[in-house]
Amino acid sequence: MKKNNQTAVLLIICVYSASTCLGQKVGEKSLVSRVEAGRMSAEEKIVLAAYEKLTVLSKAAFLMDQFPAVPTPPDEDSFLRFKLKNFRTGGIEGILNARHSEIITGTTGEVLNIRRRVMQHNGGEEFLAYGAEWTTSEYVSGNDLQWTIADLFHYQPTLYYDIGKYVLYDVTVYYQNRSRTYK
Repeated sequence: MKKNNQTAVLLIICVYSASTCLGQKVGEKSLVSRVEAGRMSAEEKIVLAAYEKLTVLSKAAFLMDQFPAVPTPPDEDSFLRFKLKNFRTGGIEGILNARHSEIITGTTGEVLNIRRRVMQHNGGEEFLAYGAEWTTSEYVSGNDLQWTIADLFHYQPTLYYDIGKYVLYDVTVYYQNRSRTYK
């Protein structure tokens, strides 16, 4: 079980490295058909579930923005949507010597800034949502494009010492009539 948790941590790190931690478009035929056919790996299911949750929480942010007015139904560009493809998994040793810049999209250019939002009405139950906004990101000089995955792991060895597997995939995020593809 610990290895599965560590794989999930690596997935989240890769998503954050791409500066978008986000959900899968519900009804995406290629992924849904793979689930129905039983051909989706456990790792793909974890990633898909995370993106689906973010999509739902993005819709919640849209509704929070309209509160207390009667909400209008959101159109597809009002919340985050994702298309995931090209899943690859394997033992971590398969990518340790790869440059992170070759397998993970950098965080320069137009990126999504995701922010947690909490709403509470009259001291009642709290409601959680995740809003997003496009922003321009610049190159961070502390991020060496020549670093390998092993170099990144050595930067915080107590966090990564027992990771045994990796999951890589390509994502296209759609929001506010814009999109960005990253891996």
